[in-house]
Amino acid sequence: AHVKLIDATPIGINVRSTVATYAGVHDELRKLYAKSPDAKEHGYKANDFSYNTGSLRCPGCDGTGVVSLDVQFLPDVNIPCPDCRGSRYARAAYGVKLMNKAGENASLPELMDMDVNSAIEFCADRKTVSQKLGILKQLGLGYLTLDRSASTLSTGERQRMQLARAVRNRTTGVLYVLDEPSIGLHPSNIVGLTGVMHDLVADGNSVILVDHDTQILKEADWIVEMGPEAGAKGGHVIAEGNIPMIEENSNSQIGPFLSGKAETKLRERAKKDELFANGTLHLSTSQIHTVKPLEVDIPKGRFTVVTGVSGSGKTTMVLESLVPALEAKINGNPLPAHIRSVEADGIAHVKLIDATPIGINVRS
Repeated sequence: AHVKLIDATPIGINVRSTVATYAGVHDELRKLYAKSPDAKEHGYKANDFSYNTGSLRCPGCDGTGVVSLDVQFLPDVNIPCPDCRGSRYARAAYGVKLMNKAGENASLPELMDMDVNSAIEFCADRKTVSQKLGILKQLGLGYLTLDRSASTLSTGERQRMQLARAVRNRTTGVLYVLDEPSIGLHPSNIVGLTGVMHDLVADGNSVILVDHDTQILKEADWIVEMGPEAGAKGGHVIAEGNIPMIEENSNSQIGPFLSGKAETKLRERAKKDELFANGTLHLSTSQIHTVKPLEVDIPKGRFTVVTGVSGSGKTTMVLESLVPALEAKINGNPLPAHIRSVEADGIAHVKLIDATPIGINVRS
């Protein structure tokens, strides 16, 4: 008897919230580490491993992983804590090891530095932990590190973290409402997303999605289509039913796309031997985050798409490498430290169109 809206609302209750704390994994791991021989030798309890109040949290940043620099005439700047280097733990925590059945051992800060996929392998013999992490992996979040701050997650990542919690809690009788959860997802990640939807329904819940990705729509038991147009010419239910009913409904605008009968006009693409006739953008980088050293060629004067599964490095390559490298090159400034070179003859400006709020004041 509940309605749960899963949207882009920030998750986590404080600055110490991480992927592991929100997913309910950190508490389980603290208990496991407290039972280790090293912890018993030093008298450590589960509470000692807490970011909030534990004796093993970093005293330099109080378990936040960052410290604030007071820069005169400028807003304060947060940088990784120089004492713990962002791990949130004091050095003593590295001396408490947990060994798995494979004979591998790691301290809790070392485990928190692993991504979900690696942590699943390390914790394969810890059923509760591996199950909770497995849901994150199913939702395409296997690339997130366990200590990733909840405040840095993207809109889609926050939605999927909330979904993972819903599945983990094994609710029943709840109506879950999701607003376009497919945004930014690769088709292979959508498979995991729809799998979670089916799990929620199988547990006795109801799910309503606001979406228009046909891969998701084809998984629906029932579709309600609004239209026929936008704004004043919309606002009507123009079709409703299961997939066959929608496909056969002449009023439906999504039906032809579901059935594969939609008439789509594709522009004539550049011929293979003419793709780079207008010039080439070349980017050479060293490693940054999880993105390995790259050599990338992009044709000038063409329509290029960068794709890949969630977490594969698309945003890092484009927004943290290509764009700042081009801006530096154009303005005659030094290249970012991880950029080896960038060639962009004939490119005079770079315009980033993203989700940044528009308008310069409250009257815009």
